Amino acid sequence: MGDNKKLNLQRYKKSAKGVMEFARLIETASPELRERMIEQAREEDPAFLDNVLAQVRKLEAFNAKQELKLERFKKSQTGIIEFARLLEQSTPQVRETILKRAKEQDSAFVQSVLRKTVFFEELIFLDEGVLAEILSDTPPKVLAHAVYGMEAKFCKKLMANVGHRTQRQVKDEEENFGT
Repeated sequence: MGDNKKLNLQRYKKSAKGVMEFARLIETASPELRERMIEQAREEDPAFLDNVLAQVRKLEAFNAKQELKLERFKKSQTGIIEFARLLEQSTPQVRETILKRAKEQDSAFVQSVLRKTVFFEELIFLDEGVLAEILSDTPPKVLAHAVYGMEAKFCKKLMANVGHRTQRQVKDEEENFGT
């Protein structure tokens, strides 16, 4: 938004999604740009601006709650372990989102947690003997849930470290997911 450029607010006024999108723009804008956006919206449609600012307040409150949740994990060693488990059990996409938000709040805390965390995808980098030992203690049903939806190359590498019977049981369990 240059000095004489204006946003086309009509695009954002069409739906609740547009209001939310404009609220996110305002929330993430620099203070100077934020003021100019608010001023333009105030001039063009004060009622629209009221809706947008209500959404901005909700977004800011949500972000504040997220920070409080991270504080809960930081209180004790048990909290660090709980946060590590949360990361370990999340899908890669969700994990990245959690890590991004957590790093914005406290990157040192995130680094301390990551030092204590092993992600399932990292198992294939272990020595094959160690991997085979870990997998031998893993029930086929748990293993099936763990590999379900993973890349074929990853599954093949992992399954090469279990016996034929376990491979068959894992395959049977995966087939049951579809029913």
